[in-house]
Amino acid sequence: MENGKMQYAVEKLLTKFFYKDNFLFFQILVENNCGTEVYAEYRDYSEYRAEYHKLHQQLAVEGKIKVMQNNLPVMSRVA
Repeated sequence: MENGKMQYAVEKLLTKFFYKDNFLFFQILVENNCGTEVYAEYRDYSEYRAEYHKLHQQLAVEGKIKVMQNNLPVMSRVA
């Protein structure tokens, strides 16, 4: 744990697109040794893309993604 954040060893960073109440949603999912968890959910594509890019870069450089200890799977950003 570092600065109140737990580091999760992530094997894959995944994306899921789906419709809910006639709105297109974008989910970021992380896959680790415990299974697949929802990291965040967005209705705004630009917010989703910015966060996905940040996580992808972090995974490429550090090999793990830092998330708040209690944010999985509760973290949900829906406009």
